[in-house]
Amino acid sequence: RTGWVYLYLGNPDRALDHIEVTIDAGLLGGPVSPVLWAPVYAPVRKLPRFKALMRKAGLVEYWRERGWPDACRKVGEDDFACS
Repeated sequence: RTGWVYLYLGNPDRALDHIEVTIDAGLLGGPVSPVLWAPVYAPVRKLPRFKALMRKAGLVEYWRERGWPDACRKVGEDDFACS
C-alpha cells in the first residue's frame, strides 16, 4: 500500500489518501481496517483528518454503541482521541 511509503517518508497525512478513497467507495470494512491499527499508523490516528474520516465512515457512531477500539477513547460528549 502507498500509505506505508508515505509514513516512511514522514508524511502521515498522505498515508490517509488511500483510506479516504476506500471510505468513499464504501469499502472500509475490507483489508484497510486492520492497517489503521498497525503501530506504524499511530501518527495517522492523531491527525484531524483521521478523525474526520472515521466520522465520515460512520465508525464513531458504531464505537459509541459497541465500544471504542483499544487505541481510541471518548473525549467529552462529541469528540474522541486515538493513539
